[in-house]
Amino acid sequence: MDRNKLLKEIRELYGDNTEQLLKDLSVLQGVKKPAKNKRTLAGPAIITLEDTTKTYKLGKTTVDALKGVSLQVHQGEIVALTGPSGSGKSTLLQLVAGLDHPTSGSVTVDGVRVDQLKGNSMATYRAEKLGFVFQFFYLQPFLTLKTNIKVPTMFVKMTELERETRAKMFVEAVGLSDRADHLPRELSGGQMQRAAIARALMNHPNLILADEPTGNLDSANADAIMDLFEQIRTERGTTIVVVTHDQRVAARADRIIELKDGRLV
Repeated sequence: MDRNKLLKEIRELYGDNTEQLLKDLSVLQGVKKPAKNKRTLAGPAIITLEDTTKTYKLGKTTVDALKGVSLQVHQGEIVALTGPSGSGKSTLLQLVAGLDHPTSGSVTVDGVRVDQLKGNSMATYRAEKLGFVFQFFYLQPFLTLKTNIKVPTMFVKMTELERETRAKMFVEAVGLSDRADHLPRELSGGQMQRAAIARALMNHPNLILADEPTGNLDSANADAIMDLFEQIRTERGTTIVVVTHDQRVAARADRIIELKDGRLV
């Protein structure tokens, strides 16, 4: 093909979009295309830990769960927190959630010093700043799916009309409109986890903490949950921290933070 003609066609096709041109060239050259969910750390830090330690007393034994951990997670990131059992993953998540306090150091989330909060201030932080997704779903067995999703809104000022509107919106967002009036026992594991994610979104948090959210799911449902997290991040700018042992799940994150023996690897 004539070189000038080829260059003209490339200009007409790509214009000034050199980034797309380079991506397409890399594919032609057999270079693996970057995963679509990978991002640069452009947003501000939403989580900051500075020299954070956590020590437990178990009888006469002292356990150092975290040993001087310093890290940042940025707005809009999906971060996988990995490491062997006992490495400090769940402890770190609990400190960020305000479910426990560090022995020393600081934990700041969205401009709030979580390690200094107590009482009503802590309850307000949990209700307004974050959503939590658990491995075991924790849906109330006697409540319908839609009512389960409404539970977090009971602790904030909100009209019943707004609760109903949000619940309907998030039930639709996670693809469970046809299950809204079903009880948890009538749902599959993947459906229950999607319901738990909808529940975590009800108060419009900037941050979602997910503790082994795919641990009880098969690979297809695990992929579907990660697809949903990516959709939430894209549409809402939500930061998502996922504790996981599953390397396939971790590989879907923008960044992996690994812990071992209470320290960053």
